[in-house]
Amino acid sequence: MKHILLLLLLVNLLFGLTNKEKEYIEERMETFELEWDRLLGQEYKNAIIKNFYKGRFFDLEWTAAAVTFIESRGVKNRANANVVNNDLSSLDCGIMGSNTYYYLRYKGIEKPTLYQQVDACYELNHNPYKSFLHFLNVMTDAMESRDIKKLKGSGRYWHYVWNYYNTGSTTTLKGTYYLDIVAAIKVLKKKIDIVNDISFIGFTSNDMRYIAPVLAKWKQKE
Repeated sequence: MKHILLLLLLVNLLFGLTNKEKEYIEERMETFELEWDRLLGQEYKNAIIKNFYKGRFFDLEWTAAAVTFIESRGVKNRANANVVNNDLSSLDCGIMGSNTYYYLRYKGIEKPTLYQQVDACYELNHNPYKSFLHFLNVMTDAMESRDIKKLKGSGRYWHYVWNYYNTGSTTTLKGTYYLDIVAAIKVLKKKIDIVNDISFIGFTSNDMRYIAPVLAKWKQKE
């Protein structure tokens, strides 16, 4: 049954895509598979697999794994500068590529300063759980958006969810991020052995300590 569900998911992810989009996905898959096989150390693969397992509690396992791969390749200490009009506007930090500006907005800081964002980047880089929890917050916003909800059940639904994570737009597909996620999911489905890999990396009470409170709220929404 699970093999059938996985097949249906892959078919659904590709439904409605143009030939140009499909060609792009094929090209990215070749690159991602090469990276996984030849460039990623086991430590980073384990981080991606662990986020797969954490995402599974929220029915976001493949999304969580793909976002981890795309954003950081499993490296928790990373930073990417977002420059607007030659000025640094924000940073993408942590294992899930969390945007520091919006991360602080979620924490109630209306207009985060650059200094606050640098501190937030340090926090996200040194606590992968906070980066993961921010990922869940953004996913929640995407899936609760009225514009995206209208697409539920269609082939484009997840494309817009992933697009929102990258761009914040609920109405327009911008760039190729959602296509990168499709490519990453297709590759990771071939590379992750769900039963054996999870048993190998282990999942501790510390992992659950961060997840349990969020999981309770998540289930209340269903």
